[in-house]
Parts: sequence; C-alpha cells; structure tokens
Amino acid sequence: MVDDPEVLTNPEYNPHKVRALKLIQGALKLSEHVLSKEKTQLVEQLLGRLMSFEVPEIQAMLEVAKQSKATPWLRPLTPNLTTPGGRLIRTLTGHSASVKAVAVTPDGKHVISGSGDNTLKV
Repeated sequence: MVDDPEVLTNPEYNPHKVRALKLIQGALKLSEHVLSKEKTQLVEQLLGRLMSFEVPEIQAMLEVAKQSKATPWLRPLTPNLTTPGGRLIRTLTGHSASVKAVAVTPDGKHVISGSGDNTLKV
C-alpha cells in the first residue's frame, strides 16, 4: 500500500512519485467493479481516469499501457471517467433493482444497502 510508512519514509520515493502511486491506487479502486468482471479493460480504465493528470510518471505509464493493446480498441481521447481523489470512493454492485436505502457502519468499514429487489447487501 502507498500509505505504508516504509514507502512514505523511503528516500527513493519522492513526494511526486508517492502522489503518482496514490493516484494509480485510487484509479484501480474506482475501477474494481469493472475489472472484477473484465480484466481486459485495465488500459481503458486507467486512461479514462488518469489522463487528465500532468504527472510525468502517470503519463509515461499510460503511454506504455496504450502500446500494450495489440488488437484494435476504442481508446478514450479525453478523460471520461471519475478521477481518483474526488468524492466517489467505490462503486458497489449486486442489486437487480434500484437501491432504496444505504447505511454506513460507525467505523466506516461496512456499507449496507437495501433494494427494490427485496435484498440487503453488506
């Protein structure tokens, strides 16, 4: 994890690199609901979430990622997905009807949702 004290105090990781790592980690968290079903969407998810950041390490990674696609693909030309660091933390999936209620436990570790499909998800 990027927040690991060993990473944060390691002189090899300057603040710019740590910021880049945190942005990549955040993009992966936001993309988890897509990547858990379709791992081949990694490049598209990273491009859509990170291409607006003018961070050299991120731009270099995205260039390498673009080159990894061997077959024709739909490449985003502009940022088109929610970027890390905003208010969206994660997208939850699983209900087959609209969500009617959401509660977060006091410790912030669990979310309970109730849906029109008559189910509760934790």
